[in-house]
Amino acid sequence: MAGISHTDTNGSGPAVRHLRMTVRAFALLEMFQDADGLPDPQSMTVYGIIDGYDHDEVSMQFPKAASSEHAIARWAMRFGGTITSGEMAGDDGWELWVKTEFRFGALKAQAFAHIPLPDREAMPHSGDIHKPGSRTQCDACMGECFCSTAGVLCVYCIGFPPF
Repeated sequence: MAGISHTDTNGSGPAVRHLRMTVRAFALLEMFQDADGLPDPQSMTVYGIIDGYDHDEVSMQFPKAASSEHAIARWAMRFGGTITSGEMAGDDGWELWVKTEFRFGALKAQAFAHIPLPDREAMPHSGDIHKPGSRTQCDACMGECFCSTAGVLCVYCIGFPPF
């Protein structure tokens, strides 16, 4: 390979690091060729060599839109990933966090999105934002019924602690 000095004898010098980054770049190009027809991520981060450790990872973030859930599912189906999701309190209220992880050769990839849930009410109880009726440590949640807001039995109606 032109431009690479092969004076490194222990396998961890600049020549080997440069070669690893080149291989990673080609793996990304190949992955995106195989992803032809799939929705494009909004942003991407490539993790290479950090503190001497070779990560070989790429993280792709999709927009904060309902369509991103379907986009991530398509990536998972194409590359054999597993989808995980859950509701989390975000900076601006409740969000659906959707993620898939898969391997493409030696490259570990993840695609994710944080999708706002406008129909969820975020209430500041006990100093943080959480779903009303969901925290036993919150006096407001334990003080009244939130079943209609929670969509399931709230902690007030369940009667935590149950013992």
